[in-house]
Amino acid sequence: MSKKRQALDPDNPVVKKLGINALFRDLDQQRKQDTTPQSMKELEQHLQHDGQQWRDKHKKEFKNGNVKVFHPSPRIVADILERHLNYGIIANDDEELEHGQVSFYDLDSGTYKESHRLLKKLATCVERTLTTRQLKEVMNYLFLDSHRLTETRSKWLIPVNNGVFNQHTHQLEPFSPKYVFRHKIMTNYNPNATEPSFNGWSLSEWFQQIAGGDQEKLLLLWQTISAVVSPNLTTDVAIFLVDSGQGRTGKSTFERLLENLVGAGNYGSLKLKEFEDDFKLASATGKALLIGDDNNPNDYNRTSENFKSVATGENVLINPKGLAPFNYRFDNFIIQSMNGIPRFSDTTDALFRRFRVIVFNHQYEATPANKRIKDEYIKDQRLLEFVLRKALSMTPDVLQDTAESREIIKDIKEDNDSVDHFIEEYLPELESTRLPVSFLFKFFLAAMNYENNPQKLKQSSFTRRAKPLMANKGWEYSRNNLAPLTYWNDSDMDKLDRLDINYKYGVKINPNKYQPLFDKTNKKSEKPTR
Repeated sequence: MSKKRQALDPDNPVVKKLGINALFRDLDQQRKQDTTPQSMKELEQHLQHDGQQWRDKHKKEFKNGNVKVFHPSPRIVADILERHLNYGIIANDDEELEHGQVSFYDLDSGTYKESHRLLKKLATCVERTLTTRQLKEVMNYLFLDSHRLTETRSKWLIPVNNGVFNQHTHQLEPFSPKYVFRHKIMTNYNPNATEPSFNGWSLSEWFQQIAGGDQEKLLLLWQTISAVVSPNLTTDVAIFLVDSGQGRTGKSTFERLLENLVGAGNYGSLKLKEFEDDFKLASATGKALLIGDDNNPNDYNRTSENFKSVATGENVLINPKGLAPFNYRFDNFIIQSMNGIPRFSDTTDALFRRFRVIVFNHQYEATPANKRIKDEYIKDQRLLEFVLRKALSMTPDVLQDTAESREIIKDIKEDNDSVDHFIEEYLPELESTRLPVSFLFKFFLAAMNYENNPQKLKQSSFTRRAKPLMANKGWEYSRNNLAPLTYWNDSDMDKLDRLDINYKYGVKINPNKYQPLFDKTNKKSEKPTR
């Protein structure tokens, strides 16, 4: 062995003594690191190199000097992609795995993307001549070879534009394939960010105006922003921004502030009724924020199942045009804007407890100075970095339920739930402490008809809806174990007659007959008189 080679031999006792083995390992690791792509552009170059290397290795040269070039098959292209990509299917179980989509780590954004177009583009970097059918084969191989990826849903790790903010350590960590995020906030985290002022206008003073001196409402405004940037903290609540339709209340400016904060391409437009539209819901995947601007209060939301599932982070079956249906778990925050109170067929607490309402009741003048707020100030990066820093300092597990919000939700429930409205408005008028269901149902029909809100509810449906509402007010339901007896007051029949102006809802009550009724006497031992 030459002296030079002996000097570099790792088994040389002198080399070992000098600890040069570690140096060799470091150099080897450095070479590997130098060849690992650090951007999507570098990744494309690596894929092009590997594709060309395969073609050079497998080409056939003939004696006459001609060369036949062979092209890698879809299986080979998929193998090359798999060597370079961090990829898989984001799923929580085998069923989701079966219906999921292939995701890959985007080196530029630090997030995982579910983009057929980008995957096909990477495949053509390996082999430009792939046909549409062959590209489909490549995608199928990637799907079959995919392992399950577990989405990072830590409450304390927030992906922002320049890294992953750890709310435990208050430090910014670098992006890594080990963190499986679908999106990130497109504003930089700046620990030194302070609130700027623009010609005498400041965000804090504006929020004070919106809150109108209500500290709970002011807190909810900031908690809303915090939930937008870290939806894993509060995934089961949506915010309703409401005004009376007079315009220039700052509602749309607040929405634009949130959109600027999360960044272009990171928010979607989806109104309440569109959550139940399969095709439109498909367009909302991969977004940090879903905003429904100017919902029509006259729209009747016949079903709200998808809305509830998205708000709570549950699986939803997505059915995009031209693609196979797949399961998707949303991890975003929902903001809905409207002029007036929305209408729902679902009037259960399971829906209404998802809502927090912020009323915008301060009207601003249409001046050039106010126009600059929306066109310039809320786009300023200094302001956005201040907003992000403040939002990341908050960890609201539960969004503030203000007195204003509770009152509006109560109004929404009553406006949408005729049975709830009836019990709230008409039950206190009655004097009986045992109310036959047959009477209460007819009284309900007469009252709603009197209000020009005729109902087609069956008595069984009315009873089912009324049971929990009556129970909340201390009334117990008895199917056939009690009779009204002296707890029935004939004056209540007079109240029904006054409402029943067209004599459509007459009913006769036998106080001595066992019958379904609501009881507030707490006396169950009475027997009917004979």
